[in-house]
Parts: sequence; C-alpha cells; structure tokens
Amino acid sequence: MNEEAFARIKNLTPVDAEPRISVDDGPDRTLLYGWSAAIDWGQNRTWHVYSEDGQLNLFVYGGPKPAGEIRIVDASEITRSELSSSTDSILVSGVELPAKLLPPPKRAYPAACDEAFSARLIELGVHISFTTFEAREEKAFYGLRASEFLAPAPTP
Repeated sequence: MNEEAFARIKNLTPVDAEPRISVDDGPDRTLLYGWSAAIDWGQNRTWHVYSEDGQLNLFVYGGPKPAGEIRIVDASEITRSELSSSTDSILVSGVELPAKLLPPPKRAYPAACDEAFSARLIELGVHISFTTFEAREEKAFYGLRASEFLAPAPTP
C-alpha cells in the first residue's frame, strides 16, 4: 500500500460486528414467536418479538402469562442465555436491537412469524430454528405484549 492509501485506511472505523435490526414501516404485529427450553421450574419461556409504537420489542416470560414485575433491560446488558434461564419476565425494547438476540433459542412457530422480518434476520446471518409448520388463525399479535401489563406513563 502506498502512503495515500495508508492515509485513507487510517481513518476507517470498524464495522459493528453485531448486526442490528429495526422495525419496518408495517403495522404493529408479531415478528417472531416461539420458546426456549424449560428451566428448573418446568415452564418453557415464551419469546415474543413484536413491533409496537415504532419500537422493536423482545418480551420473554414463563408460562401462559408473565409472573411478577416485568424487568426492563437494555440490550447491551443481557444475553440470550440470561433471557432463557431467568425466571423474570424481561422486556428488551428499542428502535433497533441486536439481531442475534431475537430468535427463540429452542423453536419458532413459523405460522406466527412475519415472513419479511424472518427473511431479514436470515440475510443478516441469524439462524432461526423453526418447528413443524402448523396453520394458525391470522392475527396481529400471537403472544402477550409487555404494554398489556405495564402501567401507562403519566401525562404531564
């Protein structure tokens, strides 16, 4: 490389090795829906990735509905392993999130997942392990949303 080329590459910034994904302009809806394996207390963990109010949300909870308070965490402060093994109901939310954090560790229900969002994840190199296809009634949301359990923010 010559000196001019060296000057050009000296100022390059590294590309974020962790691909991120954001919501699209579509309606609020479920994007991925599935589960992780049961932990000590015998319940599978539900993984619900959905768009709502311009935010991408990952809501992980045990059993048919969240138990106790919902812990809201920043994506940089939690791993997939922690999401799977925690007994807490956890919400990770943002305009964009790390793509590899989103797919359920065990399986996703294909009929409850958004085709375009799933394709975007796969194009980013993220593996989604789908279970056998079983038709479902089409609806906007397949899992519970944290907003159904969180108190609305007070208005000034």
